[in-house]
Amino acid sequence: MSVAIFCLLFGWMPIASALQTQQLDSERVTLGDLIDGLEQIALELEANKTVKAEFEDLVKSHSLEGSNQQFLEFVRVRLAFETTRDGGLWGIRWTITNRDPNSIDIWYQFSQWNADENEFGQPTADAECDELSALCAVVARRLGVEGVGLFWPTPNHTVAVWETQGLNGKKARILLPTSQIFLGREERLGSQSFDPWQQKRIYPYEMKDVSDEFQLPAALVRALLEHTRRHAGKSSADLQAKRNERASRVGGS
Repeated sequence: MSVAIFCLLFGWMPIASALQTQQLDSERVTLGDLIDGLEQIALELEANKTVKAEFEDLVKSHSLEGSNQQFLEFVRVRLAFETTRDGGLWGIRWTITNRDPNSIDIWYQFSQWNADENEFGQPTADAECDELSALCAVVARRLGVEGVGLFWPTPNHTVAVWETQGLNGKKARILLPTSQIFLGREERLGSQSFDPWQQKRIYPYEMKDVSDEFQLPAALVRALLEHTRRHAGKSSADLQAKRNERASRVGGS
């Protein structure tokens, strides 16, 4: 990513000045730029006391090994989850779509986003539970966490699961409820309302779905990153309340 684009995305120089340095197609950036921006936010969250405390709570409740490497992965899994979930920080809305269980159509909807017609307060994309879960896994993997895959608690519902290291050499599975379907409104990362061990294996979602060079509107990427930076360090309870308010206002699960 060029220095100018990076500055444009993160506001390290006036937007007008940054735009003057871009190529003619500067109104569009790449998926890789979005992920680079997310990684910068993840680095900031590593020092966040709220995020650290939530990791320590998760270590206790799910008998995790609690290593520093696991904490770094948790930061990125949490970030992927809170951005991609229904009503989350990226403004995606759950609805029935009957599409394949991947994130391709979500990225396509992002690519068509028009800042002149669609304020960020409205849904940025519509997707079903399996698409949301695939997107969560894709973002987590692009942030360096390979243990996120899809879990079917019922034949007609999908969530994501992070498989990670537990105590005494055992594996642990952390539920990532990417929608509230069949769940209460307070269920969030680490929920135990579904048993992720009822599925014999959690296969890591290894597909990229779209390339790093996939084009996205720069205005949308700025909005996604700015909104994420503003809110991702808040407590999960606050983020859940924000998710619920958004779902009540624009629809979703």
